[in-house]
Amino acid sequence: MYSQQDYLDINRKIRKKEAILGAVLLVILAGYIAALIMRVRWLAMLCGPLLFVAGCFGIIFALWPDLRYRSFLRDLDSRLTQKISGTVLSVSKEAELQDGAMVFPVHIRLDKDQDDHIVYLNASKAEGFPPAGTKVILQCGGRHIRNIQI
Repeated sequence: MYSQQDYLDINRKIRKKEAILGAVLLVILAGYIAALIMRVRWLAMLCGPLLFVAGCFGIIFALWPDLRYRSFLRDLDSRLTQKISGTVLSVSKEAELQDGAMVFPVHIRLDKDQDDHIVYLNASKAEGFPPAGTKVILQCGGRHIRNIQI
C-alpha cells in the first residue's frame, strides 16, 4: 500500500507550503522593515503582530499536519511488522487522527484465538479495501495496516 511515491508526494507538498509561507512572511517582513525605515508607526504596529500571527498560523495549520504525516511514514518503516489473519468484521465510516495520519478503525476477528482486534487503515489508502466478512491477511506496522492479502 505504501511506496516511495508517498514520501515524494508529502515532501513535495511540504516544500510547496514552505515556499508559500516563506513568501508571505517575507512580504510582511518587508512591510515591517519599510515601516521602521520610514517611521510609520501605525504600519509597524500592524506588521509586527501580523508577522507573528501569520508565522504561527502557517506553521500550526499548514505545515504541522504534513510534517506529522511524514513522521508517520518514517515510523511505519521502522516499526516491527506482524502478520494478522482473520475476518473483517467492520470498517468505520468516520476517519480519526491516529499517529499523525487520518485513519479508519478496522475491526478484525483473528483466526488464531477468535479474539477481536482493532487495526487502522490509512484514509487515503482505503479504496479497494475488502468489505466486512472477507478473510484477509494483513501485514501491520504496529497497529497500522501496511499491506493487504485477500
